[in-house]
Amino acid sequence: MKKEQPKLKLIVGRNQGTIISQEAQRRLDSRINTLIRRMQDPTESEDTREKAKDALNRLIRKEEMKIQRVFEKGDEDASQLQWNIAMASRDHIAVDEGFLYRQMERIRSDNESAQMLLENLGRARWAIRRWERAHLLSEDGLKVKSETP
Repeated sequence: MKKEQPKLKLIVGRNQGTIISQEAQRRLDSRINTLIRRMQDPTESEDTREKAKDALNRLIRKEEMKIQRVFEKGDEDASQLQWNIAMASRDHIAVDEGFLYRQMERIRSDNESAQMLLENLGRARWAIRRWERAHLLSEDGLKVKSETP
């Protein structure tokens, strides 16, 4: 009696888009730049500059949480992809290599986008530290320290 050969099935999936769109990156960069300009604008009142700094701090914290989720999602997706490949191999199921490549490319792209956003947030954090160093707390409130090159 001949052993029956398992039928090969083809696993094909649909490519999911990237989590971080180019438009979202541009909007975030624009918000960061606007807040930095307002924070560093000597024509603005001290109160307005302080509020811009606080808003930038909140934006940084919020975006860092989103970026952390992107990295976690990428790790989950990569693990799931490895699991699917292992199970397909075990069960003699053919896998669409194009699909695998697109999924790996999406994960890589999302991680690169998240890394770029982290760099932008680092630039924003640096601007806040620089602004804070230029201001000293005195009895009368915030006193601008003269900046020396």
